[in-house]
Parts: sequence; structure tokens; C-alpha cells
Amino acid sequence: MAHKARRFYYGWTVVVVVGLVMFAGGSEMNPVLGVFQGPMTEEFGWSRALYAAPMTIGTILGGLIALWMGPALDRYGGRWIMTTTVFILGATFMLMGQIDHLWQHFILQMIGRGALTATVFLAVPVIIPKWFIAKRGRAVAFANLGQRSGQLSMLIIAERMTSLVSWRAAWMTMGATVWAVALIPVLLFLRRRPEDMGLRPDGASPAQALAEEARLRQEEPSLTRRDALRTSAFYLIGSYVALHSFVMTAINFHWFNYLTDQGISSGVAATTIIVSPLVSIPISVSVGFIVERLNVRILMVTSATTLIVALMVFLATDSAQMAYLFGAILGLAQGIGVTANAVVWGDFFGRANVGGVRSMITPFHMFANSMGPLVAAFSFDTTGSYRLVFTVAAVMIGIGAVLLVLARPPKRHTTEPSEPTAAS
Repeated sequence: MAHKARRFYYGWTVVVVVGLVMFAGGSEMNPVLGVFQGPMTEEFGWSRALYAAPMTIGTILGGLIALWMGPALDRYGGRWIMTTTVFILGATFMLMGQIDHLWQHFILQMIGRGALTATVFLAVPVIIPKWFIAKRGRAVAFANLGQRSGQLSMLIIAERMTSLVSWRAAWMTMGATVWAVALIPVLLFLRRRPEDMGLRPDGASPAQALAEEARLRQEEPSLTRRDALRTSAFYLIGSYVALHSFVMTAINFHWFNYLTDQGISSGVAATTIIVSPLVSIPISVSVGFIVERLNVRILMVTSATTLIVALMVFLATDSAQMAYLFGAILGLAQGIGVTANAVVWGDFFGRANVGGVRSMITPFHMFANSMGPLVAAFSFDTTGSYRLVFTVAAVMIGIGAVLLVLARPPKRHTTEPSEPTAAS
């Protein structure tokens, strides 16, 4: 029995807990926020750009805070950081159900988006690579199921509660759900890295660990922040992440309203948004196994190409059938991309300082993330249509795909992979 007990690797507990963090974060994602845009702007008389503005500001602030959060996750782990984030998200939603003034919306959404972008967006690409190397792809894929599931569940809660009760009840229900699902597990079970518990990545035995460490010194990079800044791959991948983020947030935030503006019913519009994660969930899990054997750049380019096709369908959508097709193709693109985009940082730069390296592009990533919804809103307010901004979005993803093709893995460094280095 003792032998069998030792076979369970605690890293899989960490995967589940990080998945719950991502589930909680799914509540503050753009498709969910987009559901509230219509009823809140109608009740208060706000423009769509004004509704989106505090999310933009909060996202930018969160990206700047992430510069410190990334190294903090490397050094201290995510237990207290993620527990605080989950508490803040739940409280933000509970209070959103009570607002009566624009300034309240601004403060609360700046806090909510700031907490999300400073910490939750780093959870999978920073925490999971510390626990897994050989099985990193599948671990990332399973953890990311939390975001897909959270976005799907919260979208249903938001749309149904808004339709049947009120948007205020929807916000408060989401807040209670976040606390119930994630707060206690994160506080009790999240740990920094396997070495702190006398374990090795992937749950390897001592003999396997010694062999793996010898292999890693030859094969896996272990770059500090300073090392990463000297590589072209850091800038090429970082630029793609920013372009991709701009496009995806513009789509996700305005998806619901774009379809209803086309004369598609709100029920169908919400269902098409649900189709996307339903498709992406099995795809992302499959890609988690594939990426352990196939170059991660190939999968990222495939995701980008599929996203361009999805945008072309989106622009041509004028019926429920086309809307469902768009949701399915976008789900395919996201299913491939969500896993590959998280794995690439550990594969290219190593696990020791992955939080510090990844956080360096977070301000630019989050600036692009924040500008997507706002630029799309201004485009709609100015032209009365989303066609221009979504056409430009397709071109941006095409540029991003070229950047990925040019990216090459950095030269191997021999920095010991087990601890964040002083230069990180």
C-alpha cells in the first residue's frame, strides 16, 4: 500500500487547483463581460466604449503589476497570491450587483481586471512548468480546462440570470460561485514546486531524476530574464502574443453584440459562444499530448491560420448556421492555441525563471488585451459597424503567424534549472 501511495504525484493536485483558479478567472473574461454590456449600457445610458474603458485601464495596470508578480511566483509560489486574487474577484462581482454610478463600475472593474491580468493569466504558464517537464503539455492542457469550463459556466450563469432575473443577480451569483469553487482549495493545496516537497518534476524517482537532470543540462534551456532579452525568440513570440490577445479580446468582448446586431437572437448568440469552449476543450487536451512530441511553433502557426479562417466566417455571418460555424472554428483555433501558447515559454526558456521571463511581456500583452475591446467599441461607435476592426484583426493575425515562423528556440544555457537565479 505504501508503495502505491508514493506513486501518486502531487503535481496533479496542483494541476486541479490551478484549474480552479482558471475557472474563477473565467468569470472576468471578455465573453462573460460582453453579456452585461447590453443591459447595463441601456439602463445607465452609457456608450459601449464607456462600458469597456475600466476593463481597459484595469488590464493595463494588471500587466504592469505582473512585472513583479512573475518573479514573486517563481520565488514564493502562488498559494497566497492566488488566494487573494480569488477573494478579490468574488468580492468584485458581489459589489458589481450593487452599483448605481459610473465611478463604481470603473473602480470595481479596474480592480477585477487588474487582479485577473496580474496573476491568473500567469498561473498556467508559470506554475505548471515547475511541476512538469516530460508531461508538461498534458498538464498545461488539463489546467487550462478550468478557464474553458469557467468561461462556459459563467457565460450560462450571466445570460440566464440576466434574462430570467436581472443583471444584478447575475453578478452576485457569479461572485458566490467563484468563492465556493476556488477559495478553499487554493488556500489549502497550492504549492510552489516539487522540490519543496522532496519531489522531482513529473514525479520521477531519484534515479530517474538524476538522469533527467543530466539530460536537461544538455537539452532544456534555463534562461534568466537577461538571457531572454538577448534572444530574438522572446520578441517574436511576445509580439505574436500581443497581436493574438488584441484580436481575441476584441472578438470575445463584442461577439454577443455583433451577432445580435446582425439580427441573430440573443439565445442563439449566447449558444454560439458556448459552442466555442465545447469544441476547444477536447482539442486542447489532445494538443497537450501532441505538443510533447511536435514542435510547439507548428501548433501555434496552425492555431493562427485557423483563427484567420474563423474571422473570415465571422465577417460573413448573417444566419444562425454561420454563427455556429464560426463558434466551432474559433473553438478549434483556441483549443490549439491555449495549450501551445502556455507551453512555449517553458519549452523555449526553461522552468527556473519562467515567471520572470513570461512577466516581462505581460505589460505589452495586457496593453494589447485591453485595447482590443476598446478599439472595437470606438470603431463601432464611429462607423456603426464592426467590419473594419475585424478585417484589420485578420491581417494582424497573419502578421503574427509570420513572426512565429521566424522564431527559433534560444541557444541552450546551463543555469541550474531548480531555482530562480539572482539575475532573474
